[in-house]
Amino acid sequence: MVTAQLPPFSKTGTRIDVTVSSIGDATSILGGQLLMTALRGVDGEVYALAQGSLILGGFSAGGANASVTKNQTNVGIIANGAVVEREVRNDFGQEKKFTINLFQPDFTTATKLATTVAGRIKDVQTQAIDSGTITVKVSPSFEGNMAEMIAAVENVDVSVDTGAVIVMNEKTGTVVMGENVRISTVAIAHGNLSIQIKETVNVSQPLPFSPQAPAAGGVTARDRKSGTIMAPGGQTVVTKDTALSMQEEKKQLMVVPRGVTIQDVVMALNAIGVTPRDLITIIQTIKAAGALQAVCN
Repeated sequence: MVTAQLPPFSKTGTRIDVTVSSIGDATSILGGQLLMTALRGVDGEVYALAQGSLILGGFSAGGANASVTKNQTNVGIIANGAVVEREVRNDFGQEKKFTINLFQPDFTTATKLATTVAGRIKDVQTQAIDSGTITVKVSPSFEGNMAEMIAAVENVDVSVDTGAVIVMNEKTGTVVMGENVRISTVAIAHGNLSIQIKETVNVSQPLPFSPQAPAAGGVTARDRKSGTIMAPGGQTVVTKDTALSMQEEKKQLMVVPRGVTIQDVVMALNAIGVTPRDLITIIQTIKAAGALQAVCN
């Protein structure tokens, strides 16, 4: 299987990279040579021709009873291995309007970008359609020169607004807080109750030549010469010793002040002296109490 990505505004004769993958039963395509292959688009037209030697980032070797493999040996690339044969026609230079799409949609950022572009570039009309789309109408001075217009927009600096978000992973104990996370004044008491129960199994083994145990009827053994009643013995007895301990941390009720910056929030939570996993529980509890101004993920 041979694939490639056709970059925007690619012209005839432009070279692009090619990825070659084995979808059969091949164990390795190391040192392989790709024969001339036509790369077609979804419309069925041929847009590029690819051929060349494969480059792999791994290897595979072995014998009858052992083998070693590094990385993936069924996928390789051919740097500049395809030549563009067909261009994608467009009237980009004659357009009078273009659209800006934000990677991170945000209404504050979109509105700020539209206002800044309209204020920096003369005779430009901008409009924030939604949280991630801004339309820009080309000014008369840039008609027929869309590339210069977009270059001017690219050089406009706009501060990006970030939301108050806390990302928590209970499996790894990771907590990541955004810059705009705030905590209202709350009182927190956090303590751990630790109970430990330990059982030790002991075996009491009788000494050699110990007297036998009583008979089934309950009659003890009697020494015939002295007439002394022998104590029941000659049995292996298993005993258990149980040790129980309980410890509870004495944590006082602490007041966490209202956080102004993320540094103040971290310092306030560190003052409690908890582990990251306990911190996740505390943050979730603060959120339930309505004192956390952030979104928890």
